[in-house]
Amino acid sequence: MKEAPVPVGKVEPQSNVDDHVEVPYTDAPNFLEDYFGLGTQWKDQDAIFDEDMHKIDVYVSSLIQDGEIANSQKAVKDVLKKMEKMNNLTKEERAVVKLEVLGNYAEFLMKNQTLKSNLKRYAN
Repeated sequence: MKEAPVPVGKVEPQSNVDDHVEVPYTDAPNFLEDYFGLGTQWKDQDAIFDEDMHKIDVYVSSLIQDGEIANSQKAVKDVLKKMEKMNNLTKEERAVVKLEVLGNYAEFLMKNQTLKSNLKRYAN
């Protein structure tokens, strides 16, 4: 049995293929800067956001490490939005205010997590 000849023609690529793969949060070094709309110029100034950014990053990274959230940008955005909502910051436009409040809140949550961990460890 003979096979039918394959027509020669132009092959068009599929346009509905999504080849975008989201970079994990831990591999996205400027995620928080982009999320809060800081750009990279804040690092050239007095770095007033550095401490608050570090607190937020440590808290989010601990959630990822403990397996409480996925290592994805979407999961981190969801956590940050919940933190903003808990602190009544959803309509706040000033990044300075958001960062300071969220930095302090992240520090508070980490202290509570450490306290709970110690209570579980040393409870009778």
